Amino acid sequence: MFYFTIYLYKVFQQFLIVGVFRAGGDTKFALISDAIPLWCGSVLLSAIGAFYLGLSTKLVYIFNNVR
Repeated sequence: MFYFTIYLYKVFQQFLIVGVFRAGGDTKFALISDAIPLWCGSVLLSAIGAFYLGLSTKLVYIFNNVR
């Protein structure tokens, strides 16, 4: 339950920050702040962990959620 609470807090903060920029009309910055960390961070590191390092699915999931 503790991890769910932390995850919910992280997700809520991300949507709140990006939502403020979108509502203010700065959609380009909102797109960049959503896309860059996703594709250059989470997806890239997950692919490296899974395919290059040969980690299991559970380990890739755990390492991706530990921040």
